[in-house]
Amino acid sequence: TAIGDMMTVICLDDYHTNDRAGRKATGLTALDARENDFDLMGVQMEALKTGKAVYKPIYNHDTGNKDTPELIEPNKIMVFEGLHPIYD
Repeated sequence: TAIGDMMTVICLDDYHTNDRAGRKATGLTALDARENDFDLMGVQMEALKTGKAVYKPIYNHDTGNKDTPELIEPNKIMVFEGLHPIYD
């Protein structure tokens, strides 16, 4: 997660439900909506918008594993980018 004095950029890939091995087992890719935790994403986006900190999951593209979640504090500008930023 890129964090600056005024802006934080959150990659929505971090909300993948499974790691790489898990997706191999399900036969689904990260492009499939079922492989993304949109409920958690929505709850955390709303929390940040209302000034609350969240522990955001981390998907490690290098290892294909999920790392320990990181604390994200609200910032003046929050950018959410990824495969499904406006999925509904």
